[in-house]
Amino acid sequence: MEIKVISKEIIKPSSPTPPHLGKFTLSIFDQFVPLVYCPLLFFYSCRNDNLKIEDKLAKLKDSLSKTLTRFYPLAGRIKDQRTVDCNDEGVLYVVAQVNHEMYNFLEAPNSRTLTHLVIPYQPICEGPPELVPQLTIQVNLFACGGMAIGLCVLHKIIDAYTVTSFVKSWAALARGTCDHVDKEELVYDRNLVPSLFPPNERLVYDAQASFWSSTSMTDAEDPRRFVFDATAISSLKAKARSEQVPNPTRTEAVISFVWKSALKASRLLYSSQKQSVVFSAINLRSRLSPPLPDRSIGNVVLRGVAHYTTTTTAEMELQHLVGLLRQSVAKVDSDYINKLKGETGHEEFRKRREELAKIYSEIPPNFMFEASSALNMGFYEGNFGWGKPVWFGEASLSEKMNKNSILLVEAPNADDVEVWITLNKHQMGIVEKDPEFLSYATPNPPIISNKDPKI
Repeated sequence: MEIKVISKEIIKPSSPTPPHLGKFTLSIFDQFVPLVYCPLLFFYSCRNDNLKIEDKLAKLKDSLSKTLTRFYPLAGRIKDQRTVDCNDEGVLYVVAQVNHEMYNFLEAPNSRTLTHLVIPYQPICEGPPELVPQLTIQVNLFACGGMAIGLCVLHKIIDAYTVTSFVKSWAALARGTCDHVDKEELVYDRNLVPSLFPPNERLVYDAQASFWSSTSMTDAEDPRRFVFDATAISSLKAKARSEQVPNPTRTEAVISFVWKSALKASRLLYSSQKQSVVFSAINLRSRLSPPLPDRSIGNVVLRGVAHYTTTTTAEMELQHLVGLLRQSVAKVDSDYINKLKGETGHEEFRKRREELAKIYSEIPPNFMFEASSALNMGFYEGNFGWGKPVWFGEASLSEKMNKNSILLVEAPNADDVEVWITLNKHQMGIVEKDPEFLSYATPNPPIISNKDPKI
């Protein structure tokens, strides 16, 4: 595969950040996030598109610069464990020519192959963070005329909601449909989250070391893509209903079903282990009073802990796992969130770290799973003026990053759900041949082919 870099440059905000906005304070949530990159890809066809590629590239650059003025912390550099220097150093922007058709990537998406369409190629921040862009963008031009925009975002102050808001704003500016909004308003109150959840200056914590030691696997497969269509989701939701959870969501039903399938594989391979845990990402923005808008920058996310334990070796019931998942989220209520606030909240965070350390010591890695949902975030709203994406996906930067994980993302058909599952090769070998699992999940169906008119 040949990918030729046509241009590489730093894009800076269209207007300088005022001195009084020159510092962005991290929250304690951000302190616990390692310096790792998250790679995202948006694919666009050239069907019914009369814009010249030169015009598209000019729109992307101009609107990106304007968007950085609004999301000004992303154009800065991480100064230390408490601060981002909003110095307008900018983001890395690359344009590349790909000597393949777009369908070569989308007939059977492979996370490792998709890696070629994003920069950097390493999962962790290389070099001093104060010298490294928090955002890199690679615009890939395919031989067929299609385009893929690859983003690599440094997770330190950027979570999924921040990324979605950034892409929507960038796309709206490119289309010319986004009115001027003052940068302080668009980024919301830059001091609100750290004032509620202030950083702990005395915190002695190596987020990088903790990340690798607690979750990485040496024999992990690359993430595998499965699609649950609307019929399968409806059937799972019906099967998951119980007196405790009479109205399971599609997120609860699908995550619990994948958890059940992966746990069954782990038991067959390793032991009749009677404990398992799913850590789920819970967005706190809507749970605060008053709620924060999705555009607020930072990792405003807490991990829920769904802890399965039994005294028997009987097969897990889907209803029970859904109930555990629902309970783990319900525990993060307003009372609990209030315990995390302020300087006194640092003690609660210390207790959480001790509880997690206890789980890591008691439960084998192959029985712990990370789950997150990127449903209903609007990734397919990223229309820059030449149509919505034909597909949104994620790449895999390194096998060292892989861990037992379940990621739900939006599908081109809004009623379907794509699930990217990472397990070790032995677990995956069982799951992807499990008749019950395959009765609901379709392994990596094509998005487009060389005969598809969408390209």
